Amino acid sequence: MLIFWSLVRNSVVLAVYLLFSVACFFTVHEHSETDKRKTLLFLTEKAHALKGEYDSVSDEMGSIYYKGFSEEEITRFEECLDRIRKNLEEWQKS
Repeated sequence: MLIFWSLVRNSVVLAVYLLFSVACFFTVHEHSETDKRKTLLFLTEKAHALKGEYDSVSDEMGSIYYKGFSEEEITRFEECLDRIRKNLEEWQKS
């Protein structure tokens, strides 16, 4: 069980690292003028240009993995995923 949690933790770290790396190419970071503790993120033109393509791929993937599911089933599934996400966030804080 300990090995499993270690893999989950490492996978989360890897996912965050990869997301951050990608975000650097598609976002501009600026410090808030009103609150220096905050960093504001803005999408670059490159990111805006890819939005349509991203939405198209996302819609296609959704239709593939939700094929045969009712709207109620999809909603229940996504609620469960949200609970799992919250559990992981609480676990990470501890």
